[in-house]
Amino acid sequence: MSPLTLWFIPTKLFPRRVSYYLKAKGLPRSLLSSGALKVIPVVSDPATGISQALEGFEKAPPGYTYPLLRVANADEPHGSPTQKHYFITQSMTIIDYLEEAFPASAGYRDLRGETPAQRARARDIAVLTNDMLIATLVYLRHAPDSPLKCSGIAPENISPGAAVDAMQQVRMLAKRIEGWVREDILERGSLGVAGTGEKVTTADCVLAAAVVTCRDTYGLDLLEGTEALNVWIDRYTKSEWFPSHADLRLVETGAVDMLFT
Repeated sequence: MSPLTLWFIPTKLFPRRVSYYLKAKGLPRSLLSSGALKVIPVVSDPATGISQALEGFEKAPPGYTYPLLRVANADEPHGSPTQKHYFITQSMTIIDYLEEAFPASAGYRDLRGETPAQRARARDIAVLTNDMLIATLVYLRHAPDSPLKCSGIAPENISPGAAVDAMQQVRMLAKRIEGWVREDILERGSLGVAGTGEKVTTADCVLAAAVVTCRDTYGLDLLEGTEALNVWIDRYTKSEWFPSHADLRLVETGAVDMLFT
């Protein structure tokens, strides 16, 4: 397998789903010690807003945002001056790549779902979660009392009506997911939202990252008005698959092995 290097900000909105994914995936620490996978925490300077790798770790190449996954060309000797790399820049694509790189067929935990129906449901929920986040960011840019202080929008372009409409979209999308998972969560007591019983999928990682980050960072409850999803997030955040905020703060100091087994 080609050596992999992952840079990520453990607690930020989109990179956080990678944190949750790594914890749920349960990859062995031997991948870190062997160099097959390097995981590098990135921290943000609150004074400058600049994000870079923690001191003592390899810096990411300029011009990229986080998370960032570097894949080495397996056809070249590792560390060779001629070795080529390619970069994967989107959180969901990084998660998809890691699922391919560490498949169930090789003995790793499967987070896609065991059946076609489960895999489709997991993907549906991940896509709708992204739609929820787009609407949430529109809300944060336009709400007069927005906690997002550096949205970059000129005051004359702020539209309270756009904020109201965006939040209505968030509520509508949450209720759609609620309808999909209600029976499974409330009647069957499932932990996962994709119909996987006690097994979680990438959908749980993605949705939980959105819910927890928006709640803790912006004071927004994406699940307001839902029943099953509130039961689910309470159940999921108490499970062994969930890294707490305190855990992620330790990861930011370099304790990345906390996300591995």
